[in-house]
Amino acid sequence: MSQLLLSNMKIRQDADGRYCLNDLHKAAGGIGHHQPAKYFATQSAKALISEIGELAVATRRGRNGGTYVSRELVYAYATWISSSFHLKVIKAYDTLQTQGVAVSESAAQDVLDNPLVYMEKLFSQAKALDTKNKALLAEKALLEDLNFGLEKQNTGLQSTVGKYEHSVSRYAATLEGVNRMRIKADLMNAGYLYRKGNTYRVYAKASGLFVEKIDPEYGKIEIMVQPAGKALIAQMYQERKLTMKNGY
Repeated sequence: MSQLLLSNMKIRQDADGRYCLNDLHKAAGGIGHHQPAKYFATQSAKALISEIGELAVATRRGRNGGTYVSRELVYAYATWISSSFHLKVIKAYDTLQTQGVAVSESAAQDVLDNPLVYMEKLFSQAKALDTKNKALLAEKALLEDLNFGLEKQNTGLQSTVGKYEHSVSRYAATLEGVNRMRIKADLMNAGYLYRKGNTYRVYAKASGLFVEKIDPEYGKIEIMVQPAGKALIAQMYQERKLTMKNGY
């Protein structure tokens, strides 16, 4: 994040790039009638905030507490204070865009006399940002690994979602760790099957997912799973909505 200096003051920024209006008030002289609260009470400020939206202003508490505003509000606030201060802000931003560090006119000599003080501040901020960036990169790498794992798992699941005929119990056995003895109860709890006596039946609304078939050997009704039903069970498996065996 680039460094903005005005009147020997570092203007703090929050994580979203907004600038601390309290710091700007101090840089402008800290006069009472120039307080940010008085500016926010003006109609022009209210209209501009409404136009920019929710990202225009944010209030932070704690060590780096203060009111942080977007660059548009920085310009508007500076204009409200005075034309000379507005011009200083414009010049500071112009320098910021070309050199990455903006030093106000009044701070120029102090920077030359005490360069190490300013360099230490810049190094400190750069170090903090570098740490933050590394943490974000590590988080991104972790998320990519997790997504790769899920994609790999999905590929394995999709290979079993074919046109082969399976009973729901037999299909459940292809999913590692699933308790195949509980699959029908899980589907019943999910609203796809119902139980009549000791026999599970298919709701009419789920006929595109499961079908009833008479077992010729035992004369019992078996619930067969169609391709769309396999996809549904695979999704329930991923979402951990199926009963698992002990240890899984």
